[in-house]
Amino acid sequence: MIDLINVSKTYSDGSTVLKNINLHIARGELAVLIGPSGCGKTTTMKMINRLLQPTGGEIKIKGKNIEEFNAVELRRNIGYVVQSIGLFPHMTIAQNVTTVLNLKGASPQDCDKKARELLDLVGLPPETYLTRYPHELSGGQQQRVGVARALAADPEIILMDEPFGALDPITRESLQDELLRLQKEMHKTIVFVTHDMDEAIKLGDRIIVLKDGQILQADTPEKLMSNPAHGFVEEFMGSRRLVQQPEMIPVREMMIANPIVCPPNITLQKALQRMQQGKVDSLLVVDDRHRLQGIVTALDIHRQSGETKQVQEIMVPPRMTVNSDDNLRTAINLMADFNLNFLPVVAGDDQVLQGLITRGSLVKVWAQTI
Repeated sequence: MIDLINVSKTYSDGSTVLKNINLHIARGELAVLIGPSGCGKTTTMKMINRLLQPTGGEIKIKGKNIEEFNAVELRRNIGYVVQSIGLFPHMTIAQNVTTVLNLKGASPQDCDKKARELLDLVGLPPETYLTRYPHELSGGQQQRVGVARALAADPEIILMDEPFGALDPITRESLQDELLRLQKEMHKTIVFVTHDMDEAIKLGDRIIVLKDGQILQADTPEKLMSNPAHGFVEEFMGSRRLVQQPEMIPVREMMIANPIVCPPNITLQKALQRMQQGKVDSLLVVDDRHRLQGIVTALDIHRQSGETKQVQEIMVPPRMTVNSDDNLRTAINLMADFNLNFLPVVAGDDQVLQGLITRGSLVKVWAQTI
């Protein structure tokens, strides 16, 4: 589907970002570009839709050099999702989703139908979200709209540049799962840029590791973990001790400290404002002694009527928790057995909240232990 042939990129200041890289991305593949800052991963992505021009080499889509395409039309037929989302604040969600369709001359009826289909596809009930504006949505909900917009013209290729990097761990896990679900249904060719190896292992059919403008290894996650081809790749994979001895690692060493919380007696409107400020889609509810009481999500709030309702009226108890002194094996087993995206970490019989364990932080362990 996409071929990069001896592609290089040198900027006017003389800095070389890419050095004659060769890469083939197959139709329907979710290929993840990963590496440290400045390695050339975003540059590579931007050259695929001609936002940047290569200094040397050529890029082909379905065997045709992209220089032969009209640049505007090329971009309109490639979905693009970025971390900053870039929704138009003065447009409704429906208008944001159908921006490209409008540019292509689709009828209002077709745009409305497509907006409803896509919002439903990404888990945002259209009857609730069609007429809302971006500022009324949490960060995760805005990113879902960004994904819907990228799918609007039914592109064969979607480029995703660290789309979940600015989100909280729970929302990030949820959107990663959503992307995997969508990809299973739609079989798009996706180029996904990240700096997070856990995310790459979870999402990628193949992971392309770059450093200093060169591809060090392009392999499946399993091969990358079992047979790293370069010392840097092994280092970038992270410590192997989690794979070897999860029973020896206490949960508190792996947890994300200080998740965003709220008290049970604040109004739903204030809880939603807190989500928007913290760029999260859910809040852990704690009392004045920081004891875990429940969980509330933005979707739960949007389904309610009446701004005077309090969080405690709609929150749900956590399905499971793990103690901060428990070992990592316990957390792995709980999340696998109950199909959980995250686990609140608590201390003592009174369930004082300590932090959060997410599935992403355990992906490397799961890959070799379950």
